Amino acid sequence: MVHSVINNTRLFKLTIFIFLASICLTLYPYNTAKAFETDSFNVKTVIKNSSYPWYEKALNTVYEVNGEQGKTLVLMRGKPYSFKINTGPKHDFYFSNSESGRGTGIITTGIGKQFIHKGIIHFTPTSNTPKELYYQCQNHPYMGGKIHIVNEGESFTPPAPNLVTKNQEKQKIRHDEQLNSEQITPQNIAQQHVAQANAFLNASAERIANSQNDKAKALLARAWGIAEDADTWLARGDITTATEDADIVLMLVIAAENKLLETQGFR
Repeated sequence: MVHSVINNTRLFKLTIFIFLASICLTLYPYNTAKAFETDSFNVKTVIKNSSYPWYEKALNTVYEVNGEQGKTLVLMRGKPYSFKINTGPKHDFYFSNSESGRGTGIITTGIGKQFIHKGIIHFTPTSNTPKELYYQCQNHPYMGGKIHIVNEGESFTPPAPNLVTKNQEKQKIRHDEQLNSEQITPQNIAQQHVAQANAFLNASAERIANSQNDKAKALLARAWGIAEDADTWLARGDITTATEDADIVLMLVIAAENKLLETQGFR
């Protein structure tokens, strides 16, 4: 009888200990270095649902990262990451300081090639990488998600996303479908391509021109010439040639930026 009482007392104490330990683990802030150990992300496009953080602002198609729509990422400075992109030809992926994206606010520090719809993008956050940035689509607003950059050992908990009801989701999808059918035309798409190419060119021009990299400067000069051609073709109504020239401008500027990265030791 005494032995049974002792065993029951030990069991009771053990149960209390496990209960208290579980509460402590729940309340104690986790360390992002432990919670976000993955260094590889699979990115594809899907039809949005109520889990997408910018549901009210996005069109129908959004990025899914490792199975989660608009996944908030926490990356560590100095750690290399790879983004495996398979998003379709209309949804080129890039990093931005703009919440909406759409080709604006381009970030290149620590990043290899970007503006691709299929392939791998390598990203190593540096000391100059902003604390907050976004992964977005070149051609459409609010398709991606937010990235938080932390230092090694720093603790950080991403805020919970805002969710919408299923009824709101259905209403918004119908509204977006109508909006898309009314606003997206070949002419508008061509104008967006040319505008984004010019924005990308202007964003990189000063940095490349002030560098000592002659190859990057030569690529920049070619990009300027073709950008002028793209504007001319667009004004004449030749949207196919204008779009092709805009794509060439983007490739030339990306190539010039990569030349600078090589000089800085990032590639």
